[in-house]
Amino acid sequence: MNDLNSVLLEGKIHVSPVLGLLNKTKRSCTLVVASSLLYKIGDTPNEELTMVRVETTGSLAERCAGLTIGRKVRVIGRIKFDTEIYIEAEHVEFKPA
Repeated sequence: MNDLNSVLLEGKIHVSPVLGLLNKTKRSCTLVVASSLLYKIGDTPNEELTMVRVETTGSLAERCAGLTIGRKVRVIGRIKFDTEIYIEAEHVEFKPA
């Protein structure tokens, strides 16, 4: 059986995307996506906020560079680790604001 490394994340852009170069020709874009979980303990509402770094490359990076803070996105990708854990995006859907 093969292992599975697949992530589906929905949330909002938390900081402005950063466009850069992965090498001399390939673009990369770093996003920070904030995903919140709302729940109650008794009558008290609570929110758990998780912020995740998302890396995109190529033409996807070019499209993601124009996203603004608060824009809803759905990210499909896989978990990666170099100096920290992040998601390497394969697909990003832009949701209406």
